[in-house]
Amino acid sequence: MMIPISKFIKASKFLKISKFLKTILPLAFFLMLTGQGMAFVQENPAPVDVSSNVDISADDMEANLREDIVVFVGNVLVTQKDLVLKSDRITVFHQGTAGSDIKTTITRIDASGKVELKTPGEKISGTWGIYDIAENIITLGGNVVLEKDTGNIRGKRLQYNLKTGIITFDGDQKDKGRIKGQFKLPKPDKKDDNKD
Repeated sequence: MMIPISKFIKASKFLKISKFLKTILPLAFFLMLTGQGMAFVQENPAPVDVSSNVDISADDMEANLREDIVVFVGNVLVTQKDLVLKSDRITVFHQGTAGSDIKTTITRIDASGKVELKTPGEKISGTWGIYDIAENIITLGGNVVLEKDTGNIRGKRLQYNLKTGIITFDGDQKDKGRIKGQFKLPKPDKKDDNKD
């Protein structure tokens, strides 16, 4: 005599867990295969909107116009539409164009100290960062932690393509090149818990 599995697993809980596993298992399988790095692909990766100007504020600023570098120090805040970058120190590299109207274009931003990046979907922290403005790629390093509503991932280095929404991690050699993640299980419905 076969006993239906529905006696042991409530259908709604099973569906929630299977949706979670459908999302996490390919990610875990990829981790096992690569060991050295992983692509953290969101279910629906969306580009980060950085279509506006870059705004920077800080406690202090020093400019070296001969080398096209501006250094911001102390509670540095960089904002650009959907992107917020906080750091202890930011170095801005820019290119100027000569003429009657001198224009400058930011090419790269280097961040050091306590670095925190926020987008609408995640919060990422590290000890250093590089924002390649032309390529729309941000790289963070040094004990990187990516936090989302669904959990967190830790590694040594992260690269975030703002155009595609794809995040790539590299593991720490201290952990044999492995990346660590912790993912939250879906919460059971309260009405399902009360039924037998």
